[in-house]
Amino acid sequence: MNPEHPNLDLQISDPGRLLLDGIFAAGVGLVVKTGSSLRATLVDQLGIAADYVEEKLQTVFLNSRPVDDLDGVVLAPGDVLALSAAMPGLVGATLRRGGHLAAMRRDITQEKAETRPAVTAMITVKLFNLACRDLGPTLLARGILVRPKQLADLLAGLEDSPATSAKAVLNDLALDLADAVDSLGQMDPATLVKFRFRIIIS
Repeated sequence: MNPEHPNLDLQISDPGRLLLDGIFAAGVGLVVKTGSSLRATLVDQLGIAADYVEEKLQTVFLNSRPVDDLDGVVLAPGDVLALSAAMPGLVGATLRRGGHLAAMRRDITQEKAETRPAVTAMITVKLFNLACRDLGPTLLARGILVRPKQLADLLAGLEDSPATSAKAVLNDLALDLADAVDSLGQMDPATLVKFRFRIIIS
């Protein structure tokens, strides 16, 4: 646990009820060691299966520029990485990593990066469509950095779901969801909270 960030662990009976699309689409913070290739970071540091990266992550953006070569791009502190499964239509085909239409966007494609030093730093990761469903739980188990307002909204949504059993542990203090929402609401909006969850086994 990073002592610089408040820690929120959510214990939940049904992780399928986590309303995470909005959080991951807005972007979550992840602490990684930069200086490695994008592929190595995804597989070795974030724990994403190599075959998933190769076969399913068909649309990859780094700092708003599409990426074709996962081995030739090196992450730096503060980078913003967006991951998506294949997108439909002509736009999806044009943006697809290594696709036949990739040449149409040559001027905006992320170029290979020079070697960068290895430092521990935060990057922002955004997940869309099937990538959110498939990779969200993996990143949550590792721990993501999120603004308290986003987490308060998430927990408030879970309060309205009586079929789900959930409780929160904020900085080692067990709270019901309502109290956790109140505590998050009192934090500085600029704070980043380290958020993880585990499944409650009945």
